[in-house]
Amino acid sequence: DAMNNSGDLGTSVTTTVSDTQNIWVRLENILTGCFILTTIDLVVDSSPIINELTPYVMCDDNNSGDLQETFDLSTINSEVIGTQAGVIVSYHATSQDAQDNISPLPELYPSMTQTIYAALESTITGCRVVSSLDLIVNPVPQTVLMTPLVVCDDNTDGFGSFTLTDKDDEALGGQTEFTVSYHTTEQNANDNVAALGPTYTNSNQYTQQLWIRLTNDITQCYSVMPMDLIVDVLPIAEPVTIDPLCDDNNDGLQTFDMSSVSSQIIGSQTNVVVSYHYTELDAMNNSGDLGTSVTTTVSDTQNIWVR
Repeated sequence: DAMNNSGDLGTSVTTTVSDTQNIWVRLENILTGCFILTTIDLVVDSSPIINELTPYVMCDDNNSGDLQETFDLSTINSEVIGTQAGVIVSYHATSQDAQDNISPLPELYPSMTQTIYAALESTITGCRVVSSLDLIVNPVPQTVLMTPLVVCDDNTDGFGSFTLTDKDDEALGGQTEFTVSYHTTEQNANDNVAALGPTYTNSNQYTQQLWIRLTNDITQCYSVMPMDLIVDVLPIAEPVTIDPLCDDNNDGLQTFDMSSVSSQIIGSQTNVVVSYHYTELDAMNNSGDLGTSVTTTVSDTQNIWVR
């Protein structure tokens, strides 16, 4: 073709042989028609390969709520490079920047959720390939200021049995798809080890701090918050007597003024209130308060309950 000046390829030549192809060049004097031939090798160098990159996911642990974290892009290098040698990696905000090898991002890159671009370049051939990389910041569960979990001390030893799961709803605050767990230390909560419950007896008398961990079932992002256990001392019912009353109409019933009884039962205690009930169940449920003027319903002698 070169000899016969046919099959001119023009100035845009697509190779037809893999990797390296030799083509012919014809140099002709247009005045005399004399010409000379030479050859040139067209070489197609292999490009590096980047497999599809897995998203780089972080939880919004620092300054929770701003949905921004600092990504250490150097930790992605091994995934970008794989087993290839003689290559260098850079990261860029746009695909064009990655292609042009301009404005590389720092290794420690503060970012919200966004897509950036990884570029892999051969140090031998200069061939360059680009792939997208998703940076994702997942929110952590919202925490609340927990109210104490309180039980009454039924035997004055300072210890009680707590049903920890009674606090699940308060801890969640309406959030769904979260797991609630309870731990004796903040470190255990952060490490998600040695979960307690659902019932737990305090190991410190009267008051103890526990830590609640909220874990997102989908992202596994978590947050922790403290909660106090409190064992409240029971009031003490002091000994009490009340004088009998005379039956003024022979029906066996009478109305008793209990106001003086209340002060006897309370003694020197403060912040307590006394109520009177016909039945133990009413006293337990704090219902059917009789007030301080109690009329008997059983002839002659009647036992009532004091709460």
